[in-house]
Amino acid sequence: MEFKDRNAQYPGRVKLVKVAGSEDLYDMTLAEGSVSGGYSAGTPLNAETFNKMLKDISAETDTKISKETEKVRLNSIRLYDGVNYGAKSYLSNGKDMTVNLPKSRYNFYFWQYSSKVSEDSVVTLLKSQHGLSKVKGAVLVPKSHTTGGGLGGYNNFAEDNLKYGILISNNNVYVALDVGVMKKGFYCLVYGE
Repeated sequence: MEFKDRNAQYPGRVKLVKVAGSEDLYDMTLAEGSVSGGYSAGTPLNAETFNKMLKDISAETDTKISKETEKVRLNSIRLYDGVNYGAKSYLSNGKDMTVNLPKSRYNFYFWQYSSKVSEDSVVTLLKSQHGLSKVKGAVLVPKSHTTGGGLGGYNNFAEDNLKYGILISNNNVYVALDVGVMKKGFYCLVYGE
């Protein structure tokens, strides 16, 4: 629907006629002159015009929503984390969709070393073992091992005051033990890209 402006010969002119028997009551009618011959009555502003407009808008919106719904109806959805695809979940007859999950800032490799680490020794995790393109850091925790009840058994995880460090060089991870002994080895979480 298209609205058109009213274009009268005398825009805004009105005629006042005094209501019989009243001192200050008037009837007002438009006296704008001609609305033909180059002039226009414009679109009437009444209930019929506005109801037609609402009906047109409603029909257009319903059609648009119907077309949009048809475009996005899904057959299945699956998640992808940058490495692995999840199983498909089937929804209806429509398009298949894959949702790419945001990548984690880091990838992780869990390294478990189960042998005794003696004083003045170095244990190495090679790039070919962890598979990370760039190692950013590592966290190491000596393993604990219990032989009896209570906390007394926990003295078997290490001897002496441990002094150790982690060195990352050329994407290899080196655990160096300067003082003490890790009797049962260690756990190490390596992270990077």
